[in-house]
Amino acid sequence: MLKTESYKKGIVVSTLLNIVAKGVTFLNTLIITFYFGAQFQTDVYFYIIAVVTLLCSTINGIDLLVLIPESMRIKEQESEKKATQFCNFFLWGYLGLGIFFSILIILGPISFYSLFSKFDTEKLIAYKQMLYFGGVIIIFQLLNGLLTSILTSYKYFTASITAGLINSLFAILFTVVFQHRFGIVATMFGILVGYLINFLILVFVMRKKLKWDFFDIVIMKDKRVWRNIGLIQVNILPVWIKNYLVIFLLTGLGAGVLTALNLAQNIALLPEVFFLTQVASIGGIKFSELNAKKDYESIARLFSYLFTFLLTVIIPIAIVFCICSKELISIAYLRGNFNNDSTVLTAYCFLFLAVIIPFKVADILFSRLFTALQLYSVAVLFAFIAHSLFALLTYMLTTYYKLTGYFWSLIIGNYLFVSVAFILIIKIKASFLIDNSSILKNLYKLSLITVVTSIITYQIKQYINFTPIISVCLISAIVSVLFWVSAYFFLDIEPAKKLLQQSFKKLKFI
Repeated sequence: MLKTESYKKGIVVSTLLNIVAKGVTFLNTLIITFYFGAQFQTDVYFYIIAVVTLLCSTINGIDLLVLIPESMRIKEQESEKKATQFCNFFLWGYLGLGIFFSILIILGPISFYSLFSKFDTEKLIAYKQMLYFGGVIIIFQLLNGLLTSILTSYKYFTASITAGLINSLFAILFTVVFQHRFGIVATMFGILVGYLINFLILVFVMRKKLKWDFFDIVIMKDKRVWRNIGLIQVNILPVWIKNYLVIFLLTGLGAGVLTALNLAQNIALLPEVFFLTQVASIGGIKFSELNAKKDYESIARLFSYLFTFLLTVIIPIAIVFCICSKELISIAYLRGNFNNDSTVLTAYCFLFLAVIIPFKVADILFSRLFTALQLYSVAVLFAFIAHSLFALLTYMLTTYYKLTGYFWSLIIGNYLFVSVAFILIIKIKASFLIDNSSILKNLYKLSLITVVTSIITYQIKQYINFTPIISVCLISAIVSVLFWVSAYFFLDIEPAKKLLQQSFKKLKFI
């Protein structure tokens, strides 16, 4: 059962459990591709998941950015009872919103989902049952998202991981047992059952471990909180529009495209979901604690260390993903009903998505930091401008250049528009970060190491003609040696070097 952990133990335990959970999630994807390949029915499946995520992420986006930091402040400065009342108000509000969306979908599933896609409505009718399931999932995704965030704030760091594990296990079970009779509808129903069981477990844990009273509710009237929620929603709006455009435009590019993109994302997101999100989430809570103490020097040191450390881990993975895109996709998916044409399309998507992976470090870490420092006003202003330009670029490039245009909009939008917004926010409101010059120096050096490592490895790859698995292993070894040896000697990472030296001493002693 879930239990509280310290920060260091939380990182270790949650990362290890996350590997298991995401491994099961990836297995679910493999089973889907094995049985169904990449065709219209899988497009509909991933489309429903995308629409549900689009709606819920807009609402759940305030959980870790506003609700949890405010709840921790109330618990620290006022009382735990008031913090419980604060969270309960939003839990019941989420339930009401979820029921509202579900009623809309039940009353007109085809009309509702057609707002988000270019799919032929006649084809969607054949999958009406899946559309209904998606409507019910919205309720549980909203509630489970906030419940796991609350548990995380109480140092139950594995709560969100356990949730994903349960969903994937039931999706696999129902797919394997019922796919011959019900097709991919069985997978969707399995996910719904997983969400329901996960909800019951989360409620049970909060009742037993935290003695949580879900009916102790007080209407939240704090204008400051509502203003922060409004600012976050303004920030989310252009992101929502961009994501909406992606779903809408890509559903018009032919059967299998949406499936190929989702399959590529499942692998491209592995570094983020396995490792990056867990470390950043726990680091974000630590940022909030340090900010409450006004200890900006410690925040700067922690941020510098995490930023450099995470990039040093993530960039080599991204390089391998880019250079071995075709090999990795064929290893993962080329079996059963997944054919060569689907492999080529998925590998093409995967190549571009791999280029975006290093940016995820900055995106997640800066977002956690700005939230902890409560830089809502200035962050929202620059983020709104950046994401509005991003959405416009996505629409233009995807409309005129189709799938290739979409990927170039991702690269330009993230590395140019959003990065500039981060830099401006730091200069205006968090200049103590750039006073630590090691961040910029390490970033420049990492860029140079990345370019040199990529060029050398790409040239070597031309002479490697083994099976896909052996080729990927060899390329990974080459990239690891080139990148991490260079990082050890050229980067300012003294804490990591000391830890590594201590580890070597222990190994020699053994």
